[in-house]
Amino acid sequence: MGSSAAREVFMAGEVFFRIRMRRAGDGLTVPLHLQMLPAEMLPLEQTGTAANGNAIRQGIEFDRIGRRVAYHFLRRHPDDSTDPGLAGEIVRVPASEVIHVIDPVEGGQLRGVSKLAPAIVKLFLLDQYDDAELDRKKVAAMYAMFVTSPAPENPLAPAADDEVPDGVEISPGQIVRLDPGEDVTVGQPADSGETYEPFQYRTLLQISAALGIPYPYLANDMVQGNFSNSRLALIECRRRVSAWQHSVMVWQLCRLVYARRMAPAVLSGALALSGYEARPVTMRAGTKQAQIIALLQRPEGASMAERLPPRRVGIRAWWRR
Repeated sequence: MGSSAAREVFMAGEVFFRIRMRRAGDGLTVPLHLQMLPAEMLPLEQTGTAANGNAIRQGIEFDRIGRRVAYHFLRRHPDDSTDPGLAGEIVRVPASEVIHVIDPVEGGQLRGVSKLAPAIVKLFLLDQYDDAELDRKKVAAMYAMFVTSPAPENPLAPAADDEVPDGVEISPGQIVRLDPGEDVTVGQPADSGETYEPFQYRTLLQISAALGIPYPYLANDMVQGNFSNSRLALIECRRRVSAWQHSVMVWQLCRLVYARRMAPAVLSGALALSGYEARPVTMRAGTKQAQIIALLQRPEGASMAERLPPRRVGIRAWWRR
């Protein structure tokens, strides 16, 4: 689920999780269920005033002091046509039961922005250029010849049926006789020459810069760079991904899921913690899971680029460290 949530945040800019408490007879170790809701489930056009007087902005309900109190979700996905009876129906879910994972670009932003937004125009134009180039290659691959005949004496006279020129199919080794005055011209479509690869390379460089992904790993092209350049770009990309992972996924999703899961786990008997009822916050901070989350939130230490191999140690021994 974590990878699906990260993919949804990257593609759509946000993702929602609804916390559903379950009965003991549902067969779950911990009676808690997480329902992942894509961004399309919260309609952007849902703006107005609720029945209780609260303001609804882009599907999110706010109270008089600006706190989020509820989310107005669709019961079915807008592209789901298998259940037309519930299409377009809105349900109000309290904000205490919803986890909103978002990577905001600016302060006060309510809904997410896709990571692909800065590069979507370039991707669209590059796709069109590739289609046009493929069509040009298909036309160029069709071997064609044009026969030029001398002009008739009376151009306005209608041609007889037996004088209408037809296409002639040729085969290897075939000898075709031409009438006097006729000439053969072989079709030579224009070629893009040496401009195709440089254009592709520069366009993909712009797309990789917009997405924050190194070019060799975006285009799967390891020819354009050497080992040092690719490694430095990969280390910088890992730092950005690690910062995004800790500030968005771990802080907004993993931490809240862990906190909400602890009480049902103790009450259902799946986790034995003596004295949890008296000290829930302290007990949550002292468990092994909390220590793991705290370890994940630590700033990254020395990168692999700073761990240079010693002079007298072989590369194989250094790589195994």
